[in-house]
Amino acid sequence: MGPRWRLTRPGSEPELRCHCGSGAAGAGGGKGVDAEEDAHYGPDRRGDELPEGLGRRAERLQRLKEAKGRLEQEAVAAARAAQEKLAERGT
Repeated sequence: MGPRWRLTRPGSEPELRCHCGSGAAGAGGGKGVDAEEDAHYGPDRRGDELPEGLGRRAERLQRLKEAKGRLEQEAVAAARAAQEKLAERGT
């Protein structure tokens, strides 16, 4: 994990200060973390890339529309189930 930044206000002017951890990460020991990430993600990847199918705007919009449709179907099914349950109680 990289350095943690916090906005502090000594006096009246805002100032950014790095609150870095001591030890390996602060003293050039990030090479070990870098090697681990290279082993996990591959040497040419950072690990924060978008999943396949989300790289282009049109693909993201299509997946969002599909997910919204599924959620709407689930909501309709839940509403029907609730209505049926109320109808059962009424009889």
